[in-house]
Amino acid sequence: MLDGDIASVVLPYIKAVNAEMTYYKVGIYGTRNVCSHALAAGAATKCFVSDMSTGFSGNLGYKMPNNWGFDQFIEYSIGSLPIDQVAASGLDSGSDTFNIDPGQIMADTTHNLVSRLPGCAALWNVDFSVTSKFEYHDLLVDIYGEVIDKWDENNKKNMATLSVKKGKISGSLNETFTKYGDILVDIKQADMEATFNDIAAQLENGSISCSPKIRNGLVGLKFVFEASRDLGKKGKVSFTVIIEVYVHPGGFGIPDAVLAEAFASIPEYEKQLNPNLLPVLRGLVAAVLSIAIPEAIPLISSVGAELAID
Repeated sequence: MLDGDIASVVLPYIKAVNAEMTYYKVGIYGTRNVCSHALAAGAATKCFVSDMSTGFSGNLGYKMPNNWGFDQFIEYSIGSLPIDQVAASGLDSGSDTFNIDPGQIMADTTHNLVSRLPGCAALWNVDFSVTSKFEYHDLLVDIYGEVIDKWDENNKKNMATLSVKKGKISGSLNETFTKYGDILVDIKQADMEATFNDIAAQLENGSISCSPKIRNGLVGLKFVFEASRDLGKKGKVSFTVIIEVYVHPGGFGIPDAVLAEAFASIPEYEKQLNPNLLPVLRGLVAAVLSIAIPEAIPLISSVGAELAID
């Protein structure tokens, strides 16, 4: 690999990895030249040198990096099994304990959740470790969020809720599909459950709640995620992530006529929210979490129609 490739490809990549790491320091495996550049740029703290590949242009004629941890310098075989022989400098002693910061777990979980929600890509670069409340506004969407270091039943009152146990939704979505098959006609149950479980894996134990909302004249959806994460000998940390997403007229390419229907239907049943409506809202939360916002707006109208009939 040439120096130009290292500067244009390797370093941006390893720097991006380094920026995302919270609990761990970043190391790199590569040739002498690649490792030296990564260490000099501060993108890695230690390196594992692929030194036995003498034919690599990044090894031939380059000295060993100053802060190398391991050096893979020869391969031999035991029978048909190839074995790499590796030297250790002693500079990387590994770790036998981990100091887990509950606040950082809350921040990382929040980041992982927003990266999985439709319309929330703008929040990917928010540093949730220093932010308990956050907002984002543009021509397409308004987003409001909050991270709270406890659970409170009032946060999810009158919302459709699914329980999460051991990183998976508790129970089956068969009932939802049976009752709201006409609304969810284009969604496969297996895909929906995979989507829910992807989010549930970030929570470990807790719940996923959703309901339609009106704010500043915009139609939207409120998500409440309760999470409980195991800290080993330090016990556990329980917290809540609240995210509200409101789509502007014309946002995400949604026709004004379709959005108008959603606006018209929601106020009627928002005033009537009560536990009897939770089965209907379960159909909505299932749909919204399984597809993109543009396709979800017509479903909001459909759910409003269902409520009018009920």
